[in-house]
Amino acid sequence: MFAFAGMLLLSCKNDMDKVASFRQNDTIPVESVIDVQYLFSENAILKTKLTAPLLNRFEIPDVYIELPKGFLLEMYDSTGVLSSTITANWARKYEHKKLLEAKYNVVVTDFVEDKVINTNYLVWDEGQNKIYSDKFVKITTPDKIIYGDGFESDQYFTEYRIIQPKGEILLTRKKSDGE
Repeated sequence: MFAFAGMLLLSCKNDMDKVASFRQNDTIPVESVIDVQYLFSENAILKTKLTAPLLNRFEIPDVYIELPKGFLLEMYDSTGVLSSTITANWARKYEHKKLLEAKYNVVVTDFVEDKVINTNYLVWDEGQNKIYSDKFVKITTPDKIIYGDGFESDQYFTEYRIIQPKGEILLTRKKSDGE
């Protein structure tokens, strides 16, 4: 009986370095929410609305939320009217840094100026009030489509520049009978 217990104790030895590596590499969310809708208002006026099929919140190594199945972020103007949206297939928002990193099929739509940005990577820096990317972008306006690598913009997308422009296509509209 004692020999069996001794063998059991000897065979149950754990390498603490291996245990620590599992803990570091395997981050588990402290909170998961399915079909989330998060509203942010200021002075009783809706500013943003986030909708996502899954939200995971992590606290290690930094506090952040991850939206692994995509999201829709709606932004409203000072009167509560929808002014722009951001959608993507994946995102991570760092709470303390005030950064939103979006990847894969990112689309920013500005309804006020009728502009659309398409890219596979985008960062929204709330602290600096700007959005930017270092990847390929396509910006569509009512009169042209601009292609390039990387762009910077204010967070409202009213002023922007493409870092390395690749091309521009001017669009012409067909005149209807009434014009």
